[in-house]
Amino acid sequence: MHDISIIRTDPVKFDNSLINRGVEPCSKNIISKDVEKRKAQTLLQQLQAERNSLSKEINILKSKNLDV
Repeated sequence: MHDISIIRTDPVKFDNSLINRGVEPCSKNIISKDVEKRKAQTLLQQLQAERNSLSKEINILKSKNLDV
């Protein structure tokens, strides 16, 4: 298993180590997938925060006996 932070900080070294083992270099693919994953995680966190905020708002309205 490889550490993604090492691949991010020094992709050339990572690729060179793969070449030395006879494997095709792939740091660009790994980094692009990592960027996609991080964007998806950020979006997920934003949507969860919005859901939590709306849930709190609904609970406040219910506690005041207002129709939601």
